[in-house]
Amino acid sequence: MSGCEQREAVIRMQDHIHAQVEAELRLEDICAASLYSARHARRLFCELLGITPTAYVRELRLARSALRLLERRRSETVADIAFASGFQSPEGYAKAFRRRYGVLPHDYRRGPLPGERIPRPMSSYYLQLRSRGKETRSKMRTVTATFYEKPAACLIIRRSTRATDYFSYCDEVGCEIWDILTALPGRCDEVALLHLPPSLTLPGGSAVCVGVEVPADAAVSLPPDCERITAPAQLTLCLQSQPYTDPDGYGPVHEEVTAALAAHDPARFGYRYAHDEGIEYQFSASPANGVRRLIPVAALHS
Repeated sequence: MSGCEQREAVIRMQDHIHAQVEAELRLEDICAASLYSARHARRLFCELLGITPTAYVRELRLARSALRLLERRRSETVADIAFASGFQSPEGYAKAFRRRYGVLPHDYRRGPLPGERIPRPMSSYYLQLRSRGKETRSKMRTVTATFYEKPAACLIIRRSTRATDYFSYCDEVGCEIWDILTALPGRCDEVALLHLPPSLTLPGGSAVCVGVEVPADAAVSLPPDCERITAPAQLTLCLQSQPYTDPDGYGPVHEEVTAALAAHDPARFGYRYAHDEGIEYQFSASPANGVRRLIPVAALHS
């Protein structure tokens, strides 16, 4: 059984869990999704993810419940969320939640707490498996760095409340927003994960959102929960990877661009990073276009 076959078996188990997480999940059904014996399936799951299938289900349900607790538009009580998350009683849910996050659900719902542990986004497990071993790095690839003036732009964005990165955004809002924004007519660029500066972030909200650039005069109907904002002109550092061959090989290429960003010193060219003054863009990756990130910068003495 090859490493690829092992990964695909565990991904099938994950797919089954995520599709049925709000229903009754039986261990034998989860293992059956692997197409191997229950014993072999449990062993593979633990080896590749470092967690048992049962513990994975519990982690996923707790993480999803934590996001529901913070969704202000919901009218659910803690008891409603407990039962919807597969717990037999609110008391059992409260104990499990406190054991995992160090705080009771009622207190967590009130907002950020000192030392609060944010739920680990379960989608990160998918990335670990789908990118592991997929892209060979036997050849050195180049990441180009270019400074340029990015003009003001009209963006259609979907905000988040508590997201801090791609994974937590998907867990809070859902990944379907990428397809929704990609389908907008007349868009000027790829859809991107955005990190907004304080001037564009709403009070009590997250700086992380997803957006796409459209012409300023375009008559585009806003998708649900989306809004139109104006991004001011900014000095920008563009990091661009080379194309890659494997459709599932974006993980290592993202790592290469991240490593290039960490090693790059803009001061050598008279600039500094200006994360609080402009928007950071992380565009959707593809084999043909590679990975592209835009980082706001400013002149050293500005």
